[in-house]
Amino acid sequence: MVAVYGAFQPEGLTAFGIEGFDVQVADLGPDVGNRFRATLSAVRDNYQQRLEREENPFVREDLAIMLSSAEDEIENNLVREQYMLPFIDAGRRIYSGVFGLLKPAAAPERQALAVERLHRYVGLAPNTTAITTLAQERYTEAATTDTKRLAPFVDEVERMLANTPRFIAGIRQMFDAPDLDAASVAPALARMEQILTDYRL
Repeated sequence: MVAVYGAFQPEGLTAFGIEGFDVQVADLGPDVGNRFRATLSAVRDNYQQRLEREENPFVREDLAIMLSSAEDEIENNLVREQYMLPFIDAGRRIYSGVFGLLKPAAAPERQALAVERLHRYVGLAPNTTAITTLAQERYTEAATTDTKRLAPFVDEVERMLANTPRFIAGIRQMFDAPDLDAASVAPALARMEQILTDYRL
């Protein structure tokens, strides 16, 4: 399961202190829902096969829990995709993603990786696209291919837009640390502010 979330939702692993995914960002590429469910289905099937072979009751119990968790996540993801348009609060996503690496309790070597993660968020790292561009693409695709899916509530979008300046300021403040190379992060911060200010669904 860690490998699956590392590939699709690595920020969550960072928040739990799991190393190895600190520069990665969430996969918001085309067909991400199907790709996520297919990957998780393969993990689920592996759990099922191991459960059928396992004789130790304690190991069987652990496998049954992981199997159930994988099945629940597949179902929940499918339901969200069927009924809801993909709404992404980009400012909050970037803030949370770098906070996991820049919070006071984080090790210094992990804090340095926040600069690279920010570059990926804003599309300045090689072969990356800004999170806001990807979010808009996924929303537009979903809205035009399935008109029955529910859009986010107006007040939810308005709250996101109202909070954007606060997240921009918070992100800048986190990177204003003596141990970080200001020159290396300045272009990414400027780009971050630009894309979040311009972000609309």
